[in-house]
Amino acid sequence: MCRQHQSQQIRYPTPGKDDVLKFTKFHYQFPVPFVFYAGFECFLAKNDVDHSVTHVPSGFCALTVSIFEEHNYKLHCYSGENYMDELYNYMNQEEQRICAILNQNNAMIELTEDQNIHHEMTTVCDTCKKNSVQSIPKRDITVTLLANI
Repeated sequence: MCRQHQSQQIRYPTPGKDDVLKFTKFHYQFPVPFVFYAGFECFLAKNDVDHSVTHVPSGFCALTVSIFEEHNYKLHCYSGENYMDELYNYMNQEEQRICAILNQNNAMIELTEDQNIHHEMTTVCDTCKKNSVQSIPKRDITVTLLANI
């Protein structure tokens, strides 16, 4: 047994029971304002000696998605030399752009009458799903309501 890691047991799915991969951890979900996705583009290089093929990275495509309509779906593709440097540079640019957006101190939009009624009648927190919201400050509930609009 390795001194650094606990022993492990491999468990294969049971056919017909748990052999379909699906998302079940809904309680871990929390809305975030931005998500960054990236994937590498590759071409296949054929090896004439053993007739194998190798995936050779040649670029990337990145997509930034946002809950803010005006900042949603920013797509960037690159193909060429130094694709990893380009990816890191692009990620840094996106980080700066997103931080500039999130650091803006804009006034909150007032709740509509329907939202106010929903807020006053709320007995379960939208975030933690606890049944009593008496221990949760009203400000936190309002922020959650506004974030989910």
